[in-house]
Amino acid sequence: MKTSSQQLLKTLSGLAHLNINRDEFNLKNELLSLFEKQHLANHGQKNIQLNLRYLVESEIIYASHFYLLGALQNLLDNAVKYSGDTPQITVICYQKRGTFVIEIRDNGPGIPKKQQKYIFNKYYQANKDSTSKKGYGLGLNYVYNVIKAHKGKITVDSLPGKGCTFTIYLRKWKKK
Repeated sequence: MKTSSQQLLKTLSGLAHLNINRDEFNLKNELLSLFEKQHLANHGQKNIQLNLRYLVESEIIYASHFYLLGALQNLLDNAVKYSGDTPQITVICYQKRGTFVIEIRDNGPGIPKKQQKYIFNKYYQANKDSTSKKGYGLGLNYVYNVIKAHKGKITVDSLPGKGCTFTIYLRKWKKK
């Protein structure tokens, strides 16, 4: 799974403007499926705790099934990758003033404030000093571009030693 994710990221990283096609799908079920894939991919390697708090009445979202789930998978992969042997990851979905919000919280080492403004830049790696965590610096740039193509926004809130919370805001998530 990691190899296919990396190949996908390498291929899509060169696309400055993603043309997304939206469709309706059950986001809650898809998130649970992503959780299952994380457990299978890390079977026996890490003791992963994945929690979903889906606080929106409708489980149906109008977005790009392929790209949005790819972005969410990337954020989950990062959370597992950087959260040590016992990753504790919580995904919270809720609605705020008509905007669909997805928070992904982890218990990893966090990202220093000085680095946070660069993490969505192509090829930037906040963890480049870590020899055990290899990457290309493309994942968060891909996530940023997917959310931007959805006319949304992504933010990060993090303190070193306190984990990260990535928050996605999607204004146009319902079919009109």
